[in-house]
Amino acid sequence: MKDRIDPRYAKLVPVWREAQQTAHGFITLSRTG
Repeated sequence: MKDRIDPRYAKLVPVWREAQQTAHGFITLSRTG
């Protein structure tokens, strides 16, 4: 990755990580039924 991060992407990083965790939670719930 580049050392310099686009400010627009920098703002999205926490949102992206939260979305990943949320998706992981949904996958876990769907697997457990």
